[in-house]
Amino acid sequence: MKKEDLAEALTGVSEKYISESSPARRSRRRRLFAAAAACAALVIAAGTALAFMLPRNSAAVRPSKRLENNAVVFAEYPKTPSGNAYYTYVSRLRETDYGAGSDLIGFYKKASAVFLESGKNEFCSPLDIYLALAMTAETAEGDTRAEILELLEVGSIDELRVKTEKLYRSVYRNNQAEGACIPSASLWLNDGTLYDADTLETLKSRYHASVFCGQMGDKGYDALMDKWIREMTDGLVSGVSPTTPLDRARIITTLYFDAKWEESFTVERGTRTFRSPGGDREIGFMSGPGNAFYVGNGFKAASKALKDGSSVWFVLPDEEITLSDLISSGEALDAILSGEGETGNTVSITAPKLDISSETSLIEGLKKLGVTKCFSETEADFSNLSSDDPLFIDEATHSVRYILDDKRVRAASFSMSIFTIKAAEDFELVADRPFMIVHVSEDLTPLFIGAVYDPV
Repeated sequence: MKKEDLAEALTGVSEKYISESSPARRSRRRRLFAAAAACAALVIAAGTALAFMLPRNSAAVRPSKRLENNAVVFAEYPKTPSGNAYYTYVSRLRETDYGAGSDLIGFYKKASAVFLESGKNEFCSPLDIYLALAMTAETAEGDTRAEILELLEVGSIDELRVKTEKLYRSVYRNNQAEGACIPSASLWLNDGTLYDADTLETLKSRYHASVFCGQMGDKGYDALMDKWIREMTDGLVSGVSPTTPLDRARIITTLYFDAKWEESFTVERGTRTFRSPGGDREIGFMSGPGNAFYVGNGFKAASKALKDGSSVWFVLPDEEITLSDLISSGEALDAILSGEGETGNTVSITAPKLDISSETSLIEGLKKLGVTKCFSETEADFSNLSSDDPLFIDEATHSVRYILDDKRVRAASFSMSIFTIKAAEDFELVADRPFMIVHVSEDLTPLFIGAVYDPV
């Protein structure tokens, strides 16, 4: 892409922030790298990174110049009002954008089943993965794009854009009193590579993506990526794999969450026994009131509300059901995302504090879900980002940290038939053996889903 073309595509950007690009077309193949990290507590953040590279045995292309300032354009985020205006703002969203993710239950169930199957402590952010895949679809063409659209359950890229924008607006919050839920995105370009101007404009305007340009393989550029991640997640997550001179572009998304409980837990004195797969452990627990409960086929669940309107569901499989079997069946997630919880009874929840970090490779899981061509050096088509050289995805990871205590949840990521019975007595859930966490927004979009086998 020529300097003047990029400046025109990214409206209002000073030319001093636009990299020079050689018009020469190069035939070497580049790789697309994806990574994500998430952190959870009653503050949550998530992130995903996609990087385009040349293969390791290819010669590096030297950049045309070193930029003094790496920023091309910064994303614009919605403005969340404060005070009484905030509640008017939320009410308006309920009318226009809530329910945007209700027809994505199929994707959320499939994603959680494949990304939480390790049998160990693990979290993922279905929302972060969805947004990263949506941006990837924008850069793809042909069958490569078609596979991603099919997984995301949309019929066209235009439908995906509308759905993604509504989903973004429905979950976005940034209010000091109520809490924060902030999806962020960035596109990191390589100085000297040609890019499609229309695609860059789409990623900037439709996905609220900041755009940066610099020299791949430079430690300073790597440090800038890490700094951006830390700033977007309030320091909850950091760390990006080093770029190389073969890299050509990287997409990084984050999801940050922070909110307090409507009613705090009370930390219990002494300890209780938690029956983990590795043996019984004596650990501290906390107890507090819940808001809703659900009794299903092989499990029971109870939710606890946060001040931002989201809820955390604690899901306990029956004694004869393993946690992995419950997750793979999708029954509990189906019930929760369908809004089937019961209220009206006194609900109490007893659970341990959590501070869990996990990292998952997305490639094998995405292949199981039918997304294969983007990982093929011969079949991938990412010409919608750059026709300078063919691209493919070489690596994809998703890292999450989820922190849940008696006061709040804080997290970050850098990624059936239900038979309901109404309890005749007060409902109590004691998570003293492996259990599942399902953290949903007010309109039931799953922000984070986790499997807890051992909370210590």
